[in-house]
Amino acid sequence: MNDNQTFEKLIKKTKTKNTLKGILISSLSTIIVFLIILVGANLFVSNTMSKQLQLQNQKLNIENIAFSPNIFTTRQHTTAIAWTKSTITETRIKNIDGYHIYYPEKTFAIWSIWNADFLPR
Repeated sequence: MNDNQTFEKLIKKTKTKNTLKGILISSLSTIIVFLIILVGANLFVSNTMSKQLQLQNQKLNIENIAFSPNIFTTRQHTTAIAWTKSTITETRIKNIDGYHIYYPEKTFAIWSIWNADFLPR
């Protein structure tokens, strides 16, 4: 009887160890897969935001040259609002007979997946 009880205890102990090993391995693999997905999503969003920023800068430059020949951009900066959204703000001056007059700022919102839209300020 004693050998039978020790054998059952040994089986129970081995079963508990194997269950804990399975839980630990599945937890670690879940965390690793989640981190890989998170890094991949972050790389995708940053790449898309970079492309949108380049396209928006090209549109801004073309618009400034075509529609505002005497308005000059003095500063242009990008501000991150959220993980998938940022804005470009452009500070401008207008040249009237050699005098530089501050012109209203222009702000554009850039979304990571969708096209950029114009937000007048």
